[in-house]
Amino acid sequence: MVATMAKFHVSRSISIAAPPEKILPAIHDFRKWPAWSPWLIAEPDAKLDFSDDGKFYRWEGQITGCGEVTVTRETPAEVEMDLVFLKPFRAKNLTSFRIEPDEDGSRVTWSMVGSLPFFLFFMAKSMATFVGADFERGLKMLKDLIELGAVPSKLEFHGTAGFPTTRYVGVRHECEIAAVGDTAAAAMKVLRAWLAESELQPSGCPMMLCDTWDMSRGRCEILMALPLPVPPANLPDGWESGEIDAGETYRIRHTGPYRHLGNAWSSGMMRSRAGHFRLKRGVPLFEIYENDPEQVGEAEVATVVHFPIR
Repeated sequence: MVATMAKFHVSRSISIAAPPEKILPAIHDFRKWPAWSPWLIAEPDAKLDFSDDGKFYRWEGQITGCGEVTVTRETPAEVEMDLVFLKPFRAKNLTSFRIEPDEDGSRVTWSMVGSLPFFLFFMAKSMATFVGADFERGLKMLKDLIELGAVPSKLEFHGTAGFPTTRYVGVRHECEIAAVGDTAAAAMKVLRAWLAESELQPSGCPMMLCDTWDMSRGRCEILMALPLPVPPANLPDGWESGEIDAGETYRIRHTGPYRHLGNAWSSGMMRSRAGHFRLKRGVPLFEIYENDPEQVGEAEVATVVHFPIR
């Protein structure tokens, strides 16, 4: 009996305000990938080996595993690549980029046709979901690289530290993951307006608690909150108070606009899967906003993502 491979297909697109000829070099020359790769940003110390023409590279890391990728075909409108994973399991996938003119400049579509070893068949759906999210992060960074000349997304891996018991008040929202940025921004304006009117003094920076994050359905439940040592007895309708228990968290600090915050979240989950820390089940992950994006430039917006650990 011949074992079959579990197959999956992923495709994501983005519009970039530039002609195809300006975008193509950042795609077909792998020496430019460290500036925008959704995986290399998670492990800047990974070992990288490039061919002299930039059409091949091999990576090896503790977080990103080991593999190699080769440009196999290219035209002014399309690039095809063979992507080979060597660790943590062996697999070979076909990856392609298609660049088509559109009203904003160009439409870039990143696709992958892949397969998993037969014993990982149950992961095919989740693999497509995770790779799709990675493609979205990568395309956002590629867009900024082309349009702005650099990607305003910096990660600092601060490691593990204690977090104190923190009481809070907040507003809960359920929304599509794609709309979480706008939802959080609107909720934060409401919270800040209430805080100014109530004349209460928060004990720290605003935060977002992530209760559920269902990537397969594309939906999440978040709680936008303000830390208050003594929450008032009378809260507006629909608001709630609660407490984050003291404990250890693994922390990643992201500097840059909120559109790239997924880099911190994905990097933390990759580290958890690689065994660098074990998430504490039943406890929400959360992020703390160190400054106000309306008061600083977008490249200076600072957010710390906390992963509660066992």
